[in-house]
Amino acid sequence: KLIHRGKMLRPDHDRLTIGEAGLQAGAKLMLVASSAHDVSFVQSSRADPLVKGFVEEERDEISRRKRAKAGMASAWGTKQDKQYRFNSIKAEFKFIEPPPFDAEKLLQRLATDPGIIDIMTSRRFTVGILTEM
Repeated sequence: KLIHRGKMLRPDHDRLTIGEAGLQAGAKLMLVASSAHDVSFVQSSRADPLVKGFVEEERDEISRRKRAKAGMASAWGTKQDKQYRFNSIKAEFKFIEPPPFDAEKLLQRLATDPGIIDIMTSRRFTVGILTEM
């Protein structure tokens, strides 16, 4: 590859003259190339099995979304109201008991409790953050 002022001179421009390419006498060019040995090494090497491809990443992301959606289902099968709800549920990491994951699960359970949902809608409450004290 030949590079001039940050732009690559295309290899398909074989018949392009120096003048037509905008090069003048004394212009600086950068030549970027790989040796034949390096090219053959890269072509013959196998992909790292620990690195995921795009298809695997997409598959894992879909699986993660399904697990998250299943985890959001409440014990009562209810969801928060779209307007009168807890906007954010956050467990603090400053307490040892219960562990933050269990605390967040409990807060999620409270947020989807039918009694709490009924109170929030009847009184038209919207809470910014539901967190532990």
